Amino acid sequence: MCRRKGQNLPEMAPGSYRLKYDLSVREGAGLNHRKRECGWKLNGMLPAGTKAGVREVKKLSASVWGRIQEGWICMYMSGTPYVEPEDEERA
Repeated sequence: MCRRKGQNLPEMAPGSYRLKYDLSVREGAGLNHRKRECGWKLNGMLPAGTKAGVREVKKLSASVWGRIQEGWICMYMSGTPYVEPEDEERA
């Protein structure tokens, strides 16, 4: 069975999310882009629990990526959500 681009991916929109896992920040959407090395802890990764403001969402064949101020993070890949919508009442 041939999988079409973006098939079975969740609908995700720009907005405020909280990271469920430590995530690498990349220069572009996709694993083929280099990791950004910035002053974060955990060797250039954003730690789980970090609030991220997603400005743009891009769907690839098996993943969903979000552009944040620092670069791009994976929001969903191969059935696993890596972020959850931020509960505005928690803030």
